[in-house]
Amino acid sequence: MLSLDLKARRSLLYVPASRPDRFPKAMESGADMVCVDLEDAVAGDMKVQARKDAIALFAADAGRAERLLRINASDSDDGKADLEAVAECDMPPDGVLLPKVKTADQVRRVADKLCARHAGLLVHVQLETLEGLE
Repeated sequence: MLSLDLKARRSLLYVPASRPDRFPKAMESGADMVCVDLEDAVAGDMKVQARKDAIALFAADAGRAERLLRINASDSDDGKADLEAVAECDMPPDGVLLPKVKTADQVRRVADKLCARHAGLLVHVQLETLEGLE
């Protein structure tokens, strides 16, 4: 079930998933949220390894900041693989950030898939097109 509980956050720091060495420093930065980015920050030929590294980061570091994983577009092959990795992992991030959201149904499908195994996992959305805004 989708929750509309809103929490104010002051800062969001992005870390490329292809640079796991930067994650500990980001977690200590004082940012309210740290987002490991699998989408724009990772070259296509590095996505498989970056996905593995990102999932391992969440298992290793709970930290003080809220931890997000920005996945690839959920209807893409990489996005589907990202969702599967999160759904199957034992220690997920606090939430996922969905880029290129076009419909509410798209968000519901992602939430249903992830929250079935990880109750309380937050789903954040990025509206990047007029279609998504409408």
